[in-house]
Amino acid sequence: MSKDLLFSVIIPVYNMELYLERCLDSIVNQSYTNLEIIIVNDGSVDNSLRIIKKYADTDNRIVVIDKINEGIGGAYIDALSVAKGDYISFVDGDDYVDLDMYEVLAQHISEKKADVIQFGYQSFDSNDVVTFEHVFEEKYIVGNKNVENYYYNKIPHPSIGLKVMKKELFQDIVLLRQNVGIDVLVSLQIFMRAESLLLIKNKFYHIFIREQSVSRAKYDEKKVKQLENIRKELFQISSTRPEIFKYIMPTLINETIIITSYYYKMRDYTKVKYLIKEYRTYFKLMYKSLLLSRWQVQLKAVSFLLFPRIYCKFKK
Repeated sequence: MSKDLLFSVIIPVYNMELYLERCLDSIVNQSYTNLEIIIVNDGSVDNSLRIIKKYADTDNRIVVIDKINEGIGGAYIDALSVAKGDYISFVDGDDYVDLDMYEVLAQHISEKKADVIQFGYQSFDSNDVVTFEHVFEEKYIVGNKNVENYYYNKIPHPSIGLKVMKKELFQDIVLLRQNVGIDVLVSLQIFMRAESLLLIKNKFYHIFIREQSVSRAKYDEKKVKQLENIRKELFQISSTRPEIFKYIMPTLINETIIITSYYYKMRDYTKVKYLIKEYRTYFKLMYKSLLLSRWQVQLKAVSFLLFPRIYCKFKK
């Protein structure tokens, strides 16, 4: 195993003083030490920055970026602009990883040199009770078409925290300075480029499920606007590769329904009318791909097509 392999570990932080030390301890105490630890304080108003500086004062591997709040996407953009690693890793500031994670990953990289390594995870609650876990069967997949097909059909979680990726895959990647949909946007582009994927059985990543987290917040006007931004980018990206349209179609359908339902509840019927008209236009493009989808996706898509206002009215 080469000790020269450098991992850039990107940690976005926003008001995580209660959980941040657990996260940082799991990174700075890794058995594999050749890490570039980029911590982005995304405009926190609690003691997160003080905690970050405390760790940076005693570990010269830490790079601190202190910035105004622009969401997870903004944190990723700024961190990637300075990252020097061979591989990129993302860890949320309220999660943590096993202490041997990067050592095991480095060993796999020295053997396979995969573009992406995907690993499993556990989720846990505030009582440290494991609420869910996912383990992958070990598998090595080569060829972009095979990688894309496996990712969209077999990997249930789009989180970019559950994988490490070659830095070169991020060249000219499209990112948005917001919170909503960033993992989906990044994963889509990474797997459009990756030529090899290694799945390993280790449950390295531990996800803390908390009710007040950004990803679990209810849809308000700001979040819906961000969802519209992501939806636009997904359509734009998939237009360059029509063959992947069928993979992202369930996401696009769900986003359209959420957005339309929000404006229906806000009684912005002009916007609702426009979105329904647009959906019917896109439905024609989606039709062939829809026939290949799960029946639940087909039912949702057709129900919304035929009875959009009724669907919006009763959607929670």
